[in-house]
Amino acid sequence: MNLVFLELETQGQEHIIEVGAVKVRGGKTVAVYHSFARPAREILPGDEVLFGVTNDHLVGAPPEAQVRKKAFEFIQGCLVVTFSPDPPDLEAALLSKAEESGFFDFHVETLELQPVAAKRYPAERGYPSLCNVAEYFGVYDPRTDSLSRAIILKKLYLELGLPY
Repeated sequence: MNLVFLELETQGQEHIIEVGAVKVRGGKTVAVYHSFARPAREILPGDEVLFGVTNDHLVGAPPEAQVRKKAFEFIQGCLVVTFSPDPPDLEAALLSKAEESGFFDFHVETLELQPVAAKRYPAERGYPSLCNVAEYFGVYDPRTDSLSRAIILKKLYLELGLPY
């Protein structure tokens, strides 16, 4: 089975502005996908964008619909590994727009690492952040782009001893 480690940056929870994904088969990386996406409107000073994406990053980026379609093609038929349980950005920004992107009856299985990591991460109650868990397990990377975070997910998956 192919695994895809997926990280998204969204504008609000509906519009994708960056996708980072790493596809793994048999423990080996077989493909990567990274793209910024031009959203419906520019990022305004009050917008909540967690990882520092600015309008400068989005200059010349393909339209969001095109990035979403490529992301669907990339993850189709794979187990998608994310960090947060039931990630609202994945659901709202990607999966809920499958038909709009030409993917009918699209279904993907997801595995959320946050609850698994939380059981072995003693420093915080509840659900810790990806950065804190990555640092604890020695797989932290200070780069904040979606592809770097997807690579952190892959390393964390290995550190947690989960099967490929």
